[in-house]
Amino acid sequence: MTSIRNSSLALIVFLGIMLAGCGKDTPATPDTGGSGTGGGGGVTYTGTVATYTEIPIPTIDIPNLIIPNLGAFYVTNRGAYVHVQNTKKQLWSVYKYHNGGAIPWSNYSPDFPLTSFIPSSFANEKDMELSFYWNGNDSGKYGMFNMNNGSPSFNYTVPMPPNGPGGFSNVIPAKKGFQRLWGIIGNEIWSESAVVSPKKFDKIAEIQLPLGSFVTKFFADPENETDLWCATENRLYRVSTVGSTPGSKGGIQNNWDFSSLGAGTINAIISVDKTIVIQYGNRIYRQEGTSFKSLGTLKTPAGATSSIATNGSTIVASDGNYYSFSTGLWKSYIGTGVSLSPADMKKYDDLKTICSAGFPIGVINGSGDGPVYILTLDKLVKITPKL
Repeated sequence: MTSIRNSSLALIVFLGIMLAGCGKDTPATPDTGGSGTGGGGGVTYTGTVATYTEIPIPTIDIPNLIIPNLGAFYVTNRGAYVHVQNTKKQLWSVYKYHNGGAIPWSNYSPDFPLTSFIPSSFANEKDMELSFYWNGNDSGKYGMFNMNNGSPSFNYTVPMPPNGPGGFSNVIPAKKGFQRLWGIIGNEIWSESAVVSPKKFDKIAEIQLPLGSFVTKFFADPENETDLWCATENRLYRVSTVGSTPGSKGGIQNNWDFSSLGAGTINAIISVDKTIVIQYGNRIYRQEGTSFKSLGTLKTPAGATSSIATNGSTIVASDGNYYSFSTGLWKSYIGTGVSLSPADMKKYDDLKTICSAGFPIGVINGSGDGPVYILTLDKLVKITPKL
């Protein structure tokens, strides 16, 4: 299923980078960053470097292959969610970092395979809240876990045909309205038909794919509760529960083939200023009407993880740059890289190394000044950007 495939892909990326960096043990200690104005011999330093902190992730055990799933990293308005995979036991936990509060982390670690998850809300979480929808591939169950928000947790069995496919690989809540769920299995897209018990789902679309291909990315449109954006390796689809004209049926409303732009994989779908933006390989494209316009190329490997995120109005990339719509330029948020003291230059170089690996990124939703989070193989890097 898709989530297991993403976990396996994360493991391959993980092992490859670990072999390259084996033997290096960098303690996760705060790094204050800043700017310098003085120096020996009358030198004046006027450059800046972003403040950042390296935060260990609980239970990570590299020798025993307990690692983060790089394909499932989310940041809400209150903190960062990390999917931790115990590879040997084939069990998954969900951890949330609460932006450095009195209790830094909370988690849910079930005794069954929680193969995929997604936060319940990206914009309206409460302080110390832990809330997400989860899916258990092998059990045929899905549910919602809640902590510190006054709501109960629940689980349901995916209904059998004709009211459902009997199991999902992913469940995705709509971002508006009653937050009805989308359910994905293979190349089939289902939608919750009514918030009732027993649950019922309608099959909305079946995406025709080559053998061995998968629908790999999903994004509920924040402006239209009826729309779900989906991606295969190089095709983007807009699926809707309603047709384009009154009375017409839902299904695939639009699709775009990016393969003509060269080799690549659609690794991220986000919405910035009510406009869809995608990452194809290490290239970024913004929707304009029925087409997509290039916004540039990231300074990272093409990779297989999401290297862009948004606070709602700005594109932030894991290569250390952000996109300014006012100027149409990419600018650094990690500092100038010039006119730095030796100590600040060391901090800048270390941060630039982190930002060159193509790790997944997230940014606090709704915030104009961060923090930005980058998920590495064994820690979170929390950056206060210099925008």
